[in-house]
Amino acid sequence: LVISTIGEGPKTFNPCETKDATSSSMAGLMYDGLLMTDARTGEVVPLLAKGYDVNDNEYTIYLRKGLQWSDGKPITVDDVLYTYWEVVFKGLGNTATRDAMMIEGKLPKLYRIDDYTVKFVTSKPFAPFLRQLSYPIVPKHYFKPYSDKGDSAFNAFL
Repeated sequence: LVISTIGEGPKTFNPCETKDATSSSMAGLMYDGLLMTDARTGEVVPLLAKGYDVNDNEYTIYLRKGLQWSDGKPITVDDVLYTYWEVVFKGLGNTATRDAMMIEGKLPKLYRIDDYTVKFVTSKPFAPFLRQLSYPIVPKHYFKPYSDKGDSAFNAFL
């Protein structure tokens, strides 16, 4: 893959901290969300997920089995929980995602069902919530040492 960029190139490879178009483009090639919006139909479709169920204010996501990070470690619900609990909900990186996920001033609750199933529960049904699940999932085993050091270490490490 060869990509031509104008200017200095990407400022970061941390998908949670992109503020320029080139960094966002690179992160989009390296990390995926649970779901995405199909550009042709406008429908929400699975990406890292193999499917999902919506029941009022409960959104159950089923991860694909066999997915791996580039280092060969499996992508599991632990990565999803880490991404949302430790990155998004704590406001690391760009806080806009956290703010957009608030419904009536409350963040959704997350529940680990098993290694490949996670449930988000919002304060009330909210149709646009599924589109929020396009946020890039990051590898817990790689990102956690930096998020444990706080905002400035997390935002600067990649």
